[in-house]
Amino acid sequence: MADASEEAVTPIYTYKECYDLINSLPGGTPKSDNAFKWARHNYAKFAEYSAFEELSADDLIELLHHDEVNAFNEETVFDPILRWLAVEKNKIWKLDIMKEVRIAAVAPKYLLDVVEPVCWEEYTADPKDPTCRRYYHNAIIWHLLPWRRDSINNRFSIPRKYFSRVLAVGGWDKATGVIEEYDTNSKQWTELKTMNIQRTFYGVGLVRDKLMFIGGRLKSHVNTVESYNIVTGELRKESSMNEVRDCPGVVVLDYEQPITVYAIGGMKNKDALKTVEKWDEESRTWTYVAPMNEARDGLGVVTLNNIIYACGGNNGNNEYHKSFESYDPKTDKWTMRAPMNRKRSYFKMATVGGMIYAFGGYGMGYGIVGLHTWERYDPITDLWTEMPKMEHYAAVGPGVMSGRIFYVGGGANQSAQSEGEEYDNNKGKWTKIAKLNVAREGITIVNVPYELLSTQLCQ
Repeated sequence: MADASEEAVTPIYTYKECYDLINSLPGGTPKSDNAFKWARHNYAKFAEYSAFEELSADDLIELLHHDEVNAFNEETVFDPILRWLAVEKNKIWKLDIMKEVRIAAVAPKYLLDVVEPVCWEEYTADPKDPTCRRYYHNAIIWHLLPWRRDSINNRFSIPRKYFSRVLAVGGWDKATGVIEEYDTNSKQWTELKTMNIQRTFYGVGLVRDKLMFIGGRLKSHVNTVESYNIVTGELRKESSMNEVRDCPGVVVLDYEQPITVYAIGGMKNKDALKTVEKWDEESRTWTYVAPMNEARDGLGVVTLNNIIYACGGNNGNNEYHKSFESYDPKTDKWTMRAPMNRKRSYFKMATVGGMIYAFGGYGMGYGIVGLHTWERYDPITDLWTEMPKMEHYAAVGPGVMSGRIFYVGGGANQSAQSEGEEYDNNKGKWTKIAKLNVAREGITIVNVPYELLSTQLCQ
């Protein structure tokens, strides 16, 4: 393996840098064109950040005009637009923005519940201008009177060109080096690579074009770190953490430079850890930051709007947590938040649409049991809500594909699963998706920027 000090940072831009390119460069320059292309191909991720709401009307129109807005459906496109329109200075642009929405491509229920109120609000430049309402009526006609569709501009019904690169990485005990990729065209998982990774129960984070494998165990708990370049296949050593950590929570903050990686909690020998360490790509070393309020092994972690959230886990003595806390890197402080409804440990989390989700894991019943339950947290109301049960259970690997929640794998009692399900938020139920080729538990789902495996971003 190569020494980490020899490595040059790959010039792939962060989300904020791509936003800055969009917002500051004149139209028509190569970088500007590629920045808009990146934003279209990574629309769901880009829309999570406050930078999306800061886009000018011209930039948002430019972004929405193309078929190649990478979104599972038009509802996924429209939800962030609602946030953009809620900004006072943006309200006068509603009609111009609505012209770029594929309004007839949304589901009828969404059209009635979400789009109709927007088109009936009176914050347009001219309150008597019926243009937005005309779009809405055309969408109603499209759904209810299909024989009249020829009289309507069919551009408003054409779905976006949906594409995504989603990787299922490793597992806790078996097939730890296996990476599978989901093909959105065939809707199947294909085995992409098998890495020569010996450790188990490690944490995973994506930094530019490299997967980082952090802590875990070999013959004993380790503090070592390796990175795997998913383009070249090169595996190399990185600087080690200050402490050994088995099953740490790992998150990546990639909104600004330098990109930072956090290793949170985990197990050291027989003790659960409160401590947290941060790695950044400039120094490429680990430093301590403020510890959590509670020691957590097998915790769930996630980031939303540049805030880190950590919850659940156990204290190392088979006492499971449902407590929940958040960390602000700007203040270096952890804050307790509303606890989950259920105690859970060795579980994964995901975020979409401004909400946080905790999936499965293990809980305490008559002994340790695998959980079919999952729940949703709203950061605004500070409340958790139980969601419809999953068919599968325990340490499932949840992820998001252009705004839609799914999971694969899981299982308990040394019986790993390969099955998966996708959640339809409109119908409020799960449907089956393709199985993994290799059954495993404790998978990490990694959303890879669309162009990352073939070229660099925004260059």
